[in-house]
Order: sequence, then C-alpha cells, then structure tokens
Amino acid sequence: MTENLLTQMTIRDELAMKEKVFIDLWGAKSEFHESLVNIPVYEQVESEPENEDDEFPLTEEERLFHHATLAESRAQLATQMAQEKTGEVNKFFQSAFLPLAPSQWIESEASRLNDKVWDLETFNHLAPISINAYRFLASLTDQEMELCEEKALTENIELVKGPYPLTVGAMKLPKVGHFDPLKCSVSTSQLAIRGFCQLKGQEALSELKKIWNVGRPYLKCRCVEMGLTDCKTNITWFDQVLWYLLANLEYLFPPAPSLRARKRAMRNFMKTTWRVPILTSVVFAEMRHIMQKMAKSVLDNPARRQETILDDQAIMTRKFPRKMTALILPYKYIRSPKKRQQVCNDDQRRTKRKDNTILSYYVRPEVAANKANNASASQTPESDAEPSPIPACNLPLECTPQSTITTQVETTSSTVSRPIRRSPRTQTIKSLFGK
Repeated sequence: MTENLLTQMTIRDELAMKEKVFIDLWGAKSEFHESLVNIPVYEQVESEPENEDDEFPLTEEERLFHHATLAESRAQLATQMAQEKTGEVNKFFQSAFLPLAPSQWIESEASRLNDKVWDLETFNHLAPISINAYRFLASLTDQEMELCEEKALTENIELVKGPYPLTVGAMKLPKVGHFDPLKCSVSTSQLAIRGFCQLKGQEALSELKKIWNVGRPYLKCRCVEMGLTDCKTNITWFDQVLWYLLANLEYLFPPAPSLRARKRAMRNFMKTTWRVPILTSVVFAEMRHIMQKMAKSVLDNPARRQETILDDQAIMTRKFPRKMTALILPYKYIRSPKKRQQVCNDDQRRTKRKDNTILSYYVRPEVAANKANNASASQTPESDAEPSPIPACNLPLECTPQSTITTQVETTSSTVSRPIRRSPRTQTIKSLFGK
C-alpha cells in the first residue's frame, strides 16, 4: 500500500520531467519547468546491496531490520509528498499539459474528486475509458470500428452520420451546470468537435496545452444561439461527462427502482440515443493514441523531427498523422538540421569587411635636415660650412621607424592605385596641334 502511494505521488513529477523535454524543444517559458531536476524518488530510499560493506551475509534478524527501515523511510516520504501536494498550491496545476498519465492513475485521482475528471490539474486528461469499453457499452459493430479508425487517420472531425439521433433535442444531452457549478445550467447542451484552431499570437506554452485535443468531442451551452445572455462558461469534454454519469446513474434515471435497472437503461441509452457521441469518442481515442505514440517517440529521442517522428511510414502517409506532426514539432519553434545548417552558413557570410585605409607617408627627419643644411651652405663660404650629415640612405635600419602604410583587401581598390584616366579631348588636341 505504501509503495503504491509513493508511486501515485511521483507520477506528477515524472510527467513534469517529460514535459520539460517539450518545453526545451519549443523554447517555451515556464517558471515551474525551469527549476526541475531529474532525481528519481526511489533512489532516495532504494536498498543498497546487502553485502556491499560486510564480508559476511546478514543474519535473518539484521535483514528483517534492514527491510523494516526501508519500509518506514518510504512511508515517511510518501506522507510528506502527499502533504506537500495537498497543503499548498502546486505550480504544476497551471503548467501541466502532456496527456501521458496512466489510466489507473487518472481513475484513482478522479475517484478522490468524486469522479470529476475535469477537476484534475490539466484539461487534457482523457477519461479512463478504453476503445474496447466504448465498443462494449454501445455494442458497436466491426464496420463501425473500422469506420472510426479510418476517420481518425483521414482527419475527419465531423460527426458520424447514420441512423442515429443527431439533433440536440433527440440526443438529450445533460446540462453540465447541474453537477458542475462552474458551468452553465440555463440552456441545454449541444455536441461539438474541437477542430484545428489557428493559434496565432499566443505563447508557446499556450500552444503546447491546446494541440492535444484536436478532434475531441465536447459539450457547450446554447445561450448565445438561443439569444440569451452569454454565460461565458468553458466547455466540458464529453468523455469526462460520460465517466461522471457512469458513476452517478441516478442523475439520468432517477425513477429507476434499482442499480441493475439503471445499468440496463444506461446500456440502452448509449446504444441508441448516445450512439453518435460514443462513435465520436472512439474516433478521438484513435487520434489520441497516435498523439501519444508521437510524444513518446520525441521523449525517447528529442533529435527526431517531422520527417522521422514515427518509424511506421504507412501511418505517416495519412493526413492526420502528418498534420499532427506539424503541431507537435512546428518549424517555427524547432528548426530541422537542414535549416539549422543554413542559418549557420548565413551567419558566417555576414562577416564584417575591413574598411579601406588611407595611405600615410613618413619623411625621415634626417633627410629634411640635410636639405635645409645644403640650402644654407650654398649661401656661406665653404670653409665655414659644417660637415653634412650622413645620407639617409646610409643610416642603419634600426633608425627607420615602422611604416604606417597599410594594405587593403584584394577585392577592393583604392584611389591611389587606379590609373589616371585622360580625357579623349586631350588626345584629339595633341594630334591636331602637336601639343
């Protein structure tokens, strides 16, 4: 029991670490995920080899004491984690998005919340109803199951048409506000399907939360459609409503004399009145299965991209898997290796060119002084003239300062190095007048 409790407490942390992979890939901003460090909880209380430090095996009494100590440590850890999860507001409540929680864990958490799956920390958890369970509840045929699978692969998110009730009045959908005070209880509910909405101008984390519900059936009120005041309440997923009603059959069938009578009435209700919502839920369950396979593939190898997210090429040729791949690994957040190399090449081409330099000339001071002395000597007698200094060409190289002439880039040309262009009129004048 203690080990199961510890496992339940660590599932949120495991999901958070998996979400961090997508947060890093997308470059999204999440204060909760930034501080996460992957340290498995079991390693904190894991048993070490019994004979690691001792040359002799433990006695029976020592072994029992050792196991009792480990059990006590696990119990204390589980209790402390449970208190932390329920005693304070967890940031995971606002940041969770990855729908990879085990169905057993969802069922356990929902039972603690009076079977209200919509009260869990994320909007994306699917009610723990398997495809086979849907088939049993509504007695679906093989042809209907094949149709649902085909609709999931072809991105057909319209209601299944057939000899089933399709209108709002015929479906008899419940008012969600009767068992969820945060939802509308004024108008009747209608069935709709979440499509591929355009997520423009939103943050990356907001997109990560919404891409996992494409094709999911939901219930919404009809206040605006009926001309009433907009209640501005949120939608509710049909599978979560169905899970709540399966646990509270008295809501749909209050006059039933027994629980067995309610069960039979519910089976008949799903076979006929709610057959369209059940078929639509099966379609989304198939779509969610593809989403989970893609998410697990990215978690196993974060280097995967749209072209390699799944190894099954037969599935990747279908419309929905290709479109879902673009949502999970969008190029606007995640560059492919080819585009990343192209960006690197562009950065290398943007190297700054050296500016053209101005040639600086240097006149040696000894040469200038020699010219001045020669000019003065021509005006004085030779006997009074002082000996001329050493010619500049005979000075040692150490006396010559470093040249300040700088070279230019080969691809550029300076004004000094260009040949002087003479006007053609000058050539004509010379040929005529000999000047």
